Amino acid sequence: MEKGVFCSSALYMKGNTSWDHMSDVQRRAIFEAGLTLHALQITELQISFCLTWVFPKDANIRLRALFNAGAKHQKRTLGQLIAELRKRTEIADNFDQLFADFINERNRFVHTLFSEHPYQLRSDAGAAKAIEFMLPLQEMAVIVQDTFHGHLVLWGQNSNDPDLQALSEQLIQAHPRLRRIADEGHFKNHIRRRH
Repeated sequence: MEKGVFCSSALYMKGNTSWDHMSDVQRRAIFEAGLTLHALQITELQISFCLTWVFPKDANIRLRALFNAGAKHQKRTLGQLIAELRKRTEIADNFDQLFADFINERNRFVHTLFSEHPYQLRSDAGAAKAIEFMLPLQEMAVIVQDTFHGHLVLWGQNSNDPDLQALSEQLIQAHPRLRRIADEGHFKNHIRRRH
């Protein structure tokens, strides 16, 4: 690699790469990359949590086993989590397409986006193109999150555990977005437990 070149998975620019030497578009791209990564991490945690608690392999599983299953899920890749989710649930066609697009775009973002020529952040044009890619991915992540949020709220509300029911109600009261998701109930049409 030539002298003076900084290279990472998120940034490849000649010369000084400090924040002060970036253009506004490059700064925005770095900011959006952080937001996108955060949205993806939250989504993956929700999928893992739902597999452990809401859609467990064994509906009669004991609490201790559920905690152990959660540790196993944390070590799985997103692809493994999705494969397991497909075994345990029915996914509606319209959501399945969005879900597949989300996974493909997520994988591209995580593994290759910033190394693809049109999306390299060393130029304003590349940074702007990367932002154009990330914003719809963030929107898809929110739709996927809302689906899993809905199932988590419903699971808590229908639990036989009064503490979990109370916690679910507190969350709904504290977060109007969760209330909207629960009230609208669209998430039930996206994913259903297999019977």
